[in-house]
Amino acid sequence: MYPKYGADMWKQVTHLGGNSGGSYFGSLFMYSESFYRNVTGSSIPLKKIVDDYMHQHVQALADLADGKTKEFGSPHHLHLDEGCPSLNAIVPRAIQGIEGIAEFPYFKLLPYVAASILKNSINDVNTATYKTKNHTLAQTTLVQVAALPPDAWTSYDKSYGRTSRVALQATMTDGAVMDFSEGHGKALPVAFTSLNSAEHGWTYNKDIAKLSVVPQCPYEGPASHKSLNPFRRNTCKKAPFNPPTATELALPEHPLLAELTAASGAATGFAGSPMVYKRAADSLNSALPKALRPLLDPVLEQVQDCMPFGLQGMGPPMLSDGDNTVENSESMNKVLYRYLDGGYAENTAVPMTLAKAQSDCRDPVKSQTLDCSGDAPISLVLVNDGDHTALSTGFGNMSAGDPLHSLFHDSAKPVGSWVPGMWNLVDVPSPTIFAETFPGAEEWMPYNEVEATRVLKMDGGHLDFKKAPRNITSYVWSGVLTTVENKYYGVVGGQKVRALIFSLDIPGVIWPGLFNDKTEFDTPGQAQLVPGRLTSSQEEFLLGGHGRMAEAQHRAMLPHLEAFLAGSEHSADRSGLKHKTVFV
Repeated sequence: MYPKYGADMWKQVTHLGGNSGGSYFGSLFMYSESFYRNVTGSSIPLKKIVDDYMHQHVQALADLADGKTKEFGSPHHLHLDEGCPSLNAIVPRAIQGIEGIAEFPYFKLLPYVAASILKNSINDVNTATYKTKNHTLAQTTLVQVAALPPDAWTSYDKSYGRTSRVALQATMTDGAVMDFSEGHGKALPVAFTSLNSAEHGWTYNKDIAKLSVVPQCPYEGPASHKSLNPFRRNTCKKAPFNPPTATELALPEHPLLAELTAASGAATGFAGSPMVYKRAADSLNSALPKALRPLLDPVLEQVQDCMPFGLQGMGPPMLSDGDNTVENSESMNKVLYRYLDGGYAENTAVPMTLAKAQSDCRDPVKSQTLDCSGDAPISLVLVNDGDHTALSTGFGNMSAGDPLHSLFHDSAKPVGSWVPGMWNLVDVPSPTIFAETFPGAEEWMPYNEVEATRVLKMDGGHLDFKKAPRNITSYVWSGVLTTVENKYYGVVGGQKVRALIFSLDIPGVIWPGLFNDKTEFDTPGQAQLVPGRLTSSQEEFLLGGHGRMAEAQHRAMLPHLEAFLAGSEHSADRSGLKHKTVFV
């Protein structure tokens, strides 16, 4: 892949972090020998590698929808709750209709990720755990970022005729108890880090001494349809709901590789949390035309009250150790909690990846191999799948701060404050980790241009389908930054960081703008989400741009990476950089 340095460039990478699509890549790159050889080798053009992978992904989706893929269980929704017989007869059929039209089995995210993203490159992904797999890069720590929602549906409980719900609590080191389900609901950023099959585990705010879950009565609160059984009406007044009984939540010691990959990329995880789902539904309902509100509001409110309709599987389950297959992932009483996409809290993966590098540098043993001596800065390379000019993502009351800008100082969002997470569906700790303000527009340099044809654009709230030739331009920035302490992401203050940031600025519908006023789509396409069955022309229209973009980015990034890793960037400190490079 790298003509000058070859695979040796990767030997300088000590930490590889990501979430969402970044975690998909990280899992494939670190746990598939064939994927690693293809990407780092030079015998197969990168465009062909990516195009072939996209084709395999589409075929895997079709196989999953057709039921040809057996080892991951049914991709369809889970058990229905009692208490809403009329909606139980309607909603599942509507869900199946959506799946049938889209030919797209997306209502259980864990099988989707395992079967259509990982299986073609990792053949034992149905059972593979971090304990059973070793890295392709033995010296590199993988950091996969996820988030825990304020509450979650777990497993169906026959005794209540409901899907059990629990809320998240944290006992702090000073003895204080924090309830994440209070107010609008808060999400906890977490990261799973792995160096090899023997050294892996969880990191999150070290001021948290213990995580606990508290059972929520299924007949009160969000998704609180009343029981049809009169003998259950006093359930909420009894244990374990009154008084509430907290149980320690021990995050799985040896999670499935697919479990964490799905968790990190669980954009649909909002459906696994009663509070987050309600916030999403309320926001979407408020956007309905006023004339339709009197007619639709009562129906939509009843749908909310009768959730989850089995849709909690859109939030990847946190599995108890020993329940070690994707196929058994929703077994009775096996689901401890559910995950949110790491992007809900922080979508660059920089803070928790950098925090792990800082932690390793403070380790007496690891610091020797990482060359952490002296005051030399940590070198950080970020490939940002976003728009470096955007101040926010989302639309209307479902908008949140742009992930890249949010890393930099903003007096309105200081460290220690809680700010809107992705789509403004949950509050998250401010992800600010740098003392400096965001680089000015004049500091960003264009480094890559790809010709395309725009076929869709959001214009004043309306979609414009006029075709127009355009260039997709990507930008790069480099410089030295200073960290500020941020306990929720584990970052220690006062650390110099020599940064190289590539901002791809590739327009899209779902990402990077999350349907905001910069929503655009080009052909050949670079869609992030596609149906499970496409003709060759449809596949080219929706996915044909990924391979050529990857190849163009490779060529254009290479000289900047070579110069940066050689320590010759004009804005950087040259000392002690070779052996501690964080890549996200």
